[in-house]
Amino acid sequence: MGKDNGMSLHFASISGKKEEGDFDGGTLTSDGAVVHLRAVDKSIGLIERLCDCISDDRHRGYVDHSLCDLMRKRI
Repeated sequence: MGKDNGMSLHFASISGKKEEGDFDGGTLTSDGAVVHLRAVDKSIGLIERLCDCISDDRHRGYVDHSLCDLMRKRI
């Protein structure tokens, strides 16, 4: 992110570290955030709490995947 192409966003420093964003893409993947989102979900239990709010009326004999597994896949 070091190049100055006029398309950079400069954010406030965090713990003395300069934060900057740009739109060149580089060699990054957009899927990298999934790992972080999963870690956050595991720590706060968001999907579990969402599943507790939804009634699952499926016949248990035909269910292969829990509602939470389906929610995790979609989210």
